[in-house]
Amino acid sequence: MNLRWFRKHQKGMLVVFGVILMAVFGLGGVVSMIDPSRSMTDPEGNKVVVKWKGGKYTRRQLQGLLKLHFQTLQFIYTIDGIKAKEQGMNFARSVRLIDPIQTNISPESTDYQLMSRLMLAEKAKELGIEIGDSEVDAYIQSLSLDPMSEQDMKYTNQEVNKGDISLKAIKRHLKMELLSQRMEQFLGLSLYPSPSPTEAADIYVKMNRQIECQIIGFPVKDYLNKVTGTPTNDELKSLFAEGEKDYPSATNSKPGFKKPRELVVGYFVADYETFLNNEKAKVTPEELQAEYDKWVKDKHPKVIEKIEDKPKTDGNELKLPGEEDPDGSDAPKPKSGDGKTGSDKKSTEKPKTSENKTENKKTESDKKSEDKKSDDKKQNEQASVADEPEILTSRQDKAGKQDSDSKKQDSDSKQDNKKQDTEKSDTEKSETQEKKGDPAPKPPGKQETGGAGKTGENKKQATPEEKTRIKTLDEVADDIKESLKAADARTALNEAIKLAEDELLIYLELYETWKNVEKEEGNPPALPNFKALANKLGLEYKSTGTVTDASIFDTELGKIETVRFSRGPNNQIQPNFQKLGGEIFQNYYDLRLFDAKKSDDFRTRKQYLYWVSDKRDPEVLSFEDAKPMIVKYWKFQRARELAKAAAAKFAKTVETRKVPMKSVDAEKAQETGAFQWYIMNQNGRIDFGSPKNVEDPGDEFMEQAFSLEELDTGVAPNSTNEVYYAIQLTKKVATTDNMTQPRLFMNQLITFQRLSPGMTQVNAQNTRKSNLAWLREFEKEMGVEWLEY
Repeated sequence: MNLRWFRKHQKGMLVVFGVILMAVFGLGGVVSMIDPSRSMTDPEGNKVVVKWKGGKYTRRQLQGLLKLHFQTLQFIYTIDGIKAKEQGMNFARSVRLIDPIQTNISPESTDYQLMSRLMLAEKAKELGIEIGDSEVDAYIQSLSLDPMSEQDMKYTNQEVNKGDISLKAIKRHLKMELLSQRMEQFLGLSLYPSPSPTEAADIYVKMNRQIECQIIGFPVKDYLNKVTGTPTNDELKSLFAEGEKDYPSATNSKPGFKKPRELVVGYFVADYETFLNNEKAKVTPEELQAEYDKWVKDKHPKVIEKIEDKPKTDGNELKLPGEEDPDGSDAPKPKSGDGKTGSDKKSTEKPKTSENKTENKKTESDKKSEDKKSDDKKQNEQASVADEPEILTSRQDKAGKQDSDSKKQDSDSKQDNKKQDTEKSDTEKSETQEKKGDPAPKPPGKQETGGAGKTGENKKQATPEEKTRIKTLDEVADDIKESLKAADARTALNEAIKLAEDELLIYLELYETWKNVEKEEGNPPALPNFKALANKLGLEYKSTGTVTDASIFDTELGKIETVRFSRGPNNQIQPNFQKLGGEIFQNYYDLRLFDAKKSDDFRTRKQYLYWVSDKRDPEVLSFEDAKPMIVKYWKFQRARELAKAAAAKFAKTVETRKVPMKSVDAEKAQETGAFQWYIMNQNGRIDFGSPKNVEDPGDEFMEQAFSLEELDTGVAPNSTNEVYYAIQLTKKVATTDNMTQPRLFMNQLITFQRLSPGMTQVNAQNTRKSNLAWLREFEKEMGVEWLEY
């Protein structure tokens, strides 16, 4: 028995297997979670989910195929990973790996991806494309570093899949995957091909060019009551036939009357602030005083308040460059709280001291000699800009401090103590001369400071002295109580949630027993009194009511943002953000009634305990049951036409006058600000630009806006078709889209085939849209009919 390959790579195989699974899939134990055997005892497992012109698939069969898909990937990715590890930088893959199906979006998306592969493989067979056993073996060998025998393959599969699936089944499934892959390549669906130079230039413009518009929105809902007439029965039946098996469209662009999945979710809310306030009320005056004394003794930051001593000024404050009076005057400013200007104050108030008179004289003298001192002033301003002028220290610091400029020069030149005393004496003399109105002599090599060009004026402003005071007990009482009781509050909250969870667990056991054993004998056990339980535990009980996967996001529970961590490329842990509403519906088919789960809202410090109390599967309605939905759809389409016509009429009026929209209707017209077609959002994902005052802009809005010339107008709806906008382009903003950048970009594209990450995302997004549209048409061709979705 030849097992050389297996023996050679056995040690590193399981290490590579674990790393490959986490790095490539980010799914953890996804295979162990997909257990089709659970469906064998569950009536839902034998329910037909999808039909096609060649057969049908039940829930159990789809689950089995999905599990087989991941077992196949575990087998081939482990072999490929060993080769990559051994070859290192020299590793080059000669064939394309099978892409994993994404299971982290929604159950529907997972089933759609799986069914698409099955149908593409069937289409390949119809066209005569074949893949034999030898070709499957050759594919496996191409992934391996060394030749593998049949026994090597068997042992490898047994190790990575724990003997759960045979090598024969792996090869059979791999044949289907390769057929699907070949068909994708034949149709150009498999990868995101590099855009042509023309396409790349178009994406570049959409990401860089900016425009400004004026818009007026015409909401469709405002025209619902203006719709006249009623639809005939034949019109309604025609619409019903078109949308009988489709869900209502999120864009209201096509009929859909199939009843979607619905849930009723009950939940308890534990508000941390409520528990904290309850605990704070338990703090006794003695405890509060003792903790306050401790804070004071330890100089706790929350009990110490810093006070800045603002020195008194005489009006000749230091001015930074550019802060001179608008009229060029250097007249002193009024003190804080004085509504009078410097000149008013001079004319209405008598100087109280001789010093003030001297200063006023000096100001007038400065005005007259301003021209003569312009050179000195420029020099002073340059010095002040270079040194970021500091306010000199107070005369109270004479015992141990020099003025800021002297201190800086002393530090740089490392002068001895004798020289420092001399400079200090010179400084004091200059200050005395200032009081007499005489210019102070400058020490050799020392620049004057002060943005106003007045010698020594900066001495008038002293550095604020930092003082502190001890806050009173009343001022910090709440902080002290929180520090004493924060841990107790969190413990009380967790205990309340735990008791509520225990009550639900007891009921869940009763309900499961009734469902599996006693269902035929009578009604389910009575529900607990959730409201009374909430009051008892200090919680709040709420319910979402009946919600769909769209309307759940309008509820408090559905809006909570959850964080789940997974392993991404290079085995790095990365956060995945998702709203709780999406997570609940993503796990719809795995949810058990009254099985409680917890979630935290870190923004509000609230904790939620929620459970599903009712589940209603999708349902194709009869014409009579769907009739209210059909009439509503018909009316909405008529209102859309009215809103669009109103927007077009206004746009035509504006364009005829060739004036800005605001001059026609200043009250309703709004500015969008500068925006571009695509932007990179905070999560590094490509999104539409954000024109102000536009709800949910989409491709149609962007295409219309960016096709306009200045003062031209157009009409376009938002992405949901709920608002039509009259749009006028008012300005093309100068951006990086100039004559140089496009040439540089085109050189990078044509010479090096380089695209920025954002451009790559836009190209992939456009390709996905095109592929998805094609696949939907392909499903119709293959007769695919979804019964569950």
